[in-house]
Amino acid sequence: MMRSAALCLTALLILGGCRYEKGPKFSLRSADKRIVRVWVMDKYYDNGVDKTDYYKSLFPGYKLEIKDDNNYTLTAESIIPFKETGTWEWQEGKTKLNLRKNGTGTNVWRVLRLTAKEFWADQVDGNGHTIEYRLKAD
Repeated sequence: MMRSAALCLTALLILGGCRYEKGPKFSLRSADKRIVRVWVMDKYYDNGVDKTDYYKSLFPGYKLEIKDDNNYTLTAESIIPFKETGTWEWQEGKTKLNLRKNGTGTNVWRVLRLTAKEFWADQVDGNGHTIEYRLKAD
């Protein structure tokens, strides 16, 4: 009995593998359960250069709320308050997050790390820069 339980756990680890480049290696919580929450900016990198302070000065109060009804809201308290709404969905085996803005296009984020407290993702912007967002649970 113990052997079959150990084999099942081993199979889960091998088949599940490490979905995200920066972890976690294994989670008992589904990606949906981990992604649905309010996220705030922790770190911001532009082509590997830490530009967190600059980004936070431009977009103070940055919050991304991902809801379980597949809607999201992105807000920031800039000179002109910013609010974006839309829908979200997983792509490519839950390794990419598609944020479909209401009426204005789509952003696709490659998920690097997803835990209950950390969400790291990157995307290539219109200038060819790789932008990495490191968000933390609010």
